[in-house]
Amino acid sequence: MRVIYLREAEIEMLETVAFYEDKSVGLGADFLDEVHKTVQFIKIMPEAPPLINSYARRVLLRRFEYG
Repeated sequence: MRVIYLREAEIEMLETVAFYEDKSVGLGADFLDEVHKTVQFIKIMPEAPPLINSYARRVLLRRFEYG
């Protein structure tokens, strides 16, 4: 499975990295690691996350308030 990020989502993710990095050095990298782990989970089990509507699913990151 190939993952494609919309430009807007990529910008939001980078802004979130900067936000967490401002809170604590290394926390931005931790956030990206958690995103990567979650994307890998989705690639392996794409139908596991709960539906949020008729065509989309959502996974919340374990350590961060981000979905």
